[in-house]
Amino acid sequence: MIVPYSWLKEFLSDLPTPVELADLLLKAGLEVEEMNEIRANFQGVKTGQVISWEPHPGDSRLHIARVNVGDPQELSIVCGAKNVFPGAIVPVALPGSRLKDREIQIREFQGVSSQGMLCSREELDLDLELLPEGEGGISILPPDTPIGADLAELLNLPDHLLDIKVTPNRPDWFSVYGLAREISVFTDQPLHLGEFPGEFSPEESSSYLDLEISDPDLCYFYLATLIFGISIKESPLWLKSRLWKSGVRPINNVVDATNYIMLQTGQPLHAFDYDDVAQGKIVVRRANPGETIITLDGKERALEREMLLIADPEKGIGIAGVMGGENSEVKETTTRVVLESAYFAPFSIRRTARKLGLRTEASLRFERGTNMEQVELGSRLATQLISYLSSGKILKGTIRKGAESRTNTVKITPKRVNFYLAANYSREKIISDLKRLHFKVKENGEDLEVEVPPFRNDVKEDADLIEDIARLNGYQNIPSTLPRGEPRKGQEPLWRIRWKESRSHFLHFGLQETITAPLVSPHLNEYAFLFSGREEVKILNPISQDRSVLRKSVLPSLISTYALNERVGKETLGFFELGKVYLKRGEKELPEEPRVLGVVLSSRKRRSWRGEEETLDFFSLKGLIENAFKEFPLEFVPDSCPPLHPGRQAAIHLDGEKVGILGELAPQAAQFWDLKERVLVAEILFEAFLRKPEAPSFKPYPRFPQVRRDIAVIVDEEIPYSQLEEVIRQASGEYLERMEFFDLYQGSNIPSGKKSLAFTLIFRHPQRTLLEAEVNQFLQNVEEELTLKLKAELRKG
Repeated sequence: MIVPYSWLKEFLSDLPTPVELADLLLKAGLEVEEMNEIRANFQGVKTGQVISWEPHPGDSRLHIARVNVGDPQELSIVCGAKNVFPGAIVPVALPGSRLKDREIQIREFQGVSSQGMLCSREELDLDLELLPEGEGGISILPPDTPIGADLAELLNLPDHLLDIKVTPNRPDWFSVYGLAREISVFTDQPLHLGEFPGEFSPEESSSYLDLEISDPDLCYFYLATLIFGISIKESPLWLKSRLWKSGVRPINNVVDATNYIMLQTGQPLHAFDYDDVAQGKIVVRRANPGETIITLDGKERALEREMLLIADPEKGIGIAGVMGGENSEVKETTTRVVLESAYFAPFSIRRTARKLGLRTEASLRFERGTNMEQVELGSRLATQLISYLSSGKILKGTIRKGAESRTNTVKITPKRVNFYLAANYSREKIISDLKRLHFKVKENGEDLEVEVPPFRNDVKEDADLIEDIARLNGYQNIPSTLPRGEPRKGQEPLWRIRWKESRSHFLHFGLQETITAPLVSPHLNEYAFLFSGREEVKILNPISQDRSVLRKSVLPSLISTYALNERVGKETLGFFELGKVYLKRGEKELPEEPRVLGVVLSSRKRRSWRGEEETLDFFSLKGLIENAFKEFPLEFVPDSCPPLHPGRQAAIHLDGEKVGILGELAPQAAQFWDLKERVLVAEILFEAFLRKPEAPSFKPYPRFPQVRRDIAVIVDEEIPYSQLEEVIRQASGEYLERMEFFDLYQGSNIPSGKKSLAFTLIFRHPQRTLLEAEVNQFLQNVEEELTLKLKAELRKG
């Protein structure tokens, strides 16, 4: 932000020198990146009005001008310019004045004495375009420029331009007045804010204008005022000079007034030609699909649904907070204007400006946020200035809609201030400092209830107030102190220790570890896998629609990475990632952030070390998971996760709780990522494995022989293995030492809809050898239980 030093002097009676000011702003938390001095490379130049413009009798290329410079006696000046005319106000270098290193003297031209010189911008050697460049050479000043005034004083020269870096969290600094207010705090002097006189009309604004806010989530407050009977003309020199120094191009008195007040207060404003607003009604709404608007720069802009539009009942007339429409701009024939001052949602303006590639001074300020007080102040000052510059009359009342200003109160205690600043400030000093910083303080026992002014929307908690007190008293004055408390040895968090143990299993298998971004698009969050039933966390100010929500699963990003590698022809076995997912809790609560492990595995054929080709499948992934967490008694049960193949998925249970899911990606999900091969995925709640597994216990070597029996069971194919295993273990009795599954068969000799599973049952008695009859009884019990509970039968032969 470029701020003229001369403009700051209007608000403060005792402003430090430019160098001292730069140092003070640095201590206040701002940074002056650059400081340029604008010098008046001329002396004795005044403004004069051309009374007559006659041809030179001896030279057809010259003219003789009679010029009034405020003295009783008019000057006669010979000039060769072509753009001068009677009534023009121009810069006049009087005899004895200096232009650069040249002194102006009385000279004769073809027998006619010239008592000075009419000046161009080039002859005045101005660093900035502070004066207009006349087509014929001489600078023609605005018609209301005072006669006989010193030109350097009119342009506030010499002057310094301070290029100040404003931090994003302090939008109140993004204005000349806001900066002056901060300087007044640190120099402990009063702040002066002048206003321009305006003319008022008894007519009611509400008789001419109606207002509707259709989307209050994007427009918090809208204020409109009407000024009728205006005259569009060139702005006065003092105003144009201010705008040029601040980097803004002057246009006309109405537009320049809105830009001037925006730079002064930080509140963006816009003036519409009232006669171009259909039906005298303004509607603040989202753009319709496919809607377009031609902006003030003459370009047609295609709008999206989430862009906020200022419209009338027939058409759009401006892109809210970014740029006005060409169809309602203030032009030479304009006599009535509607002045807009509003509080738009910062995230909406940022998103619109970025998508349109249209960053303006207004959008930069709206993106950082405004406030109700600023909306009112900017509207009042701009309305008065437009009336003053254009001879217009302000209609009675304002048209306003939206939320009213709310007070924010923060509690703080002197004890907490002194603790964090290692200071010993008295209660009275802390109250005095807070009041000096424009806070209102109410004492309530030990607490201080601090009312935050509307322009300080960065203050949310007591730490913000403590920081302000530290700034005011100087960060350099915070004493250095040694850390207190007992020193402790640093220790890695448990999850990191556990991850080091598990990570190697996936690396040794041949997978690559990745790190993906937690910000994703809403479309990816539709594939949530483990947490499909939980609500997502939306970002208030997203940088783009593709990064507008926090992920509910790591798998969508992992699958996207795999799909990208597949598209570019880079073969890979798969990827894995340990990362946080974000699950919404309450409206005012922070989201839940569990760590989950995501695995993506290719099913394509690969060649083993023996030269044989093998295809990875559901059981390959299941074995990988079991190996990585072999200390824990995992159980795999059928599940119904929509993004996974209905018959090739399972939920992972630990101690009866669901802690993960794995399976093959469903065809419709694979189509979403445009995958060519079948893909296997798993998502596991890693925090479930942070507890220590049960320590293995030693069992004495058996003294008595085991007895092995093989059985084959025919059951309905819908019955899961886990259910069959549970029945067999319960029926086998206490002497079943181990149960091993070794065959699955469906085909000839097996009825349709059935399957045959074969097991080896190993029995052993710890105190003696089991008898044949006992083992046969065990098997008979198994057969009876299978028949009773599962309608199964033992396969004979």
